[in-house]
Amino acid sequence: MLCSDGALGAPGRAPFDRIIATCGIDRVPTDWITQLAPAGAILANVSKGIVLLRDTDTTSARAVSGRFLGGAGFMPLRSDSQHYTPRSPVTDVLHATGGPGPNATDTAADATVAGPDMTTTVITHPQLDREFALAAFLTGLLADRSQLVYTHAGADPTGPVNSYRWLHPATGSWARVDLPNPTNQQPGQLTATVRQAGSRRLWDELQPALHAWHRASRPDLTHWGLTVTDTGHHQLWLDEPTATVANLR
Repeated sequence: MLCSDGALGAPGRAPFDRIIATCGIDRVPTDWITQLAPAGAILANVSKGIVLLRDTDTTSARAVSGRFLGGAGFMPLRSDSQHYTPRSPVTDVLHATGGPGPNATDTAADATVAGPDMTTTVITHPQLDREFALAAFLTGLLADRSQLVYTHAGADPTGPVNSYRWLHPATGSWARVDLPNPTNQQPGQLTATVRQAGSRRLWDELQPALHAWHRASRPDLTHWGLTVTDTGHHQLWLDEPTATVANLR
């Protein structure tokens, strides 16, 4: 038995043919890759999905790559070496993005979050409320340890979604997408208002992934894949490793 920081692996017992992580991570530790035997594989819960990463057997750099097998949500890895930041409670996400408010777009909410670096844009309604698992998966990958929540019109939690709220606690960056009442807009032309602030423009980072997802006819999580090098570079792809969607920070 060995008791230590799991992100560091077990170098004294390496190499390993298989590494199975029974904890949740947002980034694959580089030590796991360097301690993997040739043709080895890593099975891990990354963001909101289970991914099987196999040794790519390249001569230029050590890397693992593979598809996500399905959804998952294990207890997170708490590691000093990984600069662990706890995910924020829902109440903190709501407060940081303007509070719950009777309506997502009320003036009180705007006054709470307005600042010199806040920007406001109007976009086509992304309709992520129908794909919460996929939205949470993508946001968790793009901004590690971030949290995505929805608010609903009125007190009914099963009612229509009227805003998406996304917070990255490590940087304090946030994004809020306010959805209008669809009865006030033309069918097929729904728009939404995006407010975001902080050192990272989270919604701007998410848009390329959403566009790729829409172009591919909104596939489920099993169409997404990940390639990770022993230098820590994470590459998100769709259907094929060459179809890069995002280079993760």
